[in-house]
Amino acid sequence: MADQLVTEALSESPWLTRPAFRWAVVAWATAEAKAELVDRYLDEHGLLNADGVPHPANALSDRLHARAITLRGQLGFDPVSFAKLLSTFAQLPGGESALEALVEEGRRLIAARDRDGLPARSE
Repeated sequence: MADQLVTEALSESPWLTRPAFRWAVVAWATAEAKAELVDRYLDEHGLLNADGVPHPANALSDRLHARAITLRGQLGFDPVSFAKLLSTFAQLPGGESALEALVEEGRRLIAARDRDGLPARSE
C-alpha cells in the first residue's frame, strides 16, 4: 500500500522526485498506509470493546493520521504548504527546474479544475 502511494505521489507531484524528498515521501506513505490499516481494523472490530472501552487502536489511528497530516504539509500536499514550497524553490540556487515543474503542476491543477467545472478561488 505504501509503495503504491509513493508511486502515485511521484507521478502527480513532480517536485517530490528530487532526492531531498525521498525519505519524507516514504515516511508519509508509510504513515498513510498504517493509518488505513488501523482504520480498517477499527471498522471491522468497532471503536469500543465488549465492555464499552475504546480500543487502543483509536489512539494509534489518531497519531498516525496526525503524522500523515504533518508530512503532507511538509511535502506540499495542501495549498498553503504548496505555496511555501514554491517560495522556497524560487529562492534556492538551481531551484529553477524544480520551480518550473511546480509551475507546470499548477497549470495542470488549474486545467483540471476548469475541466471539472470547479469554481475558481475568489480573491
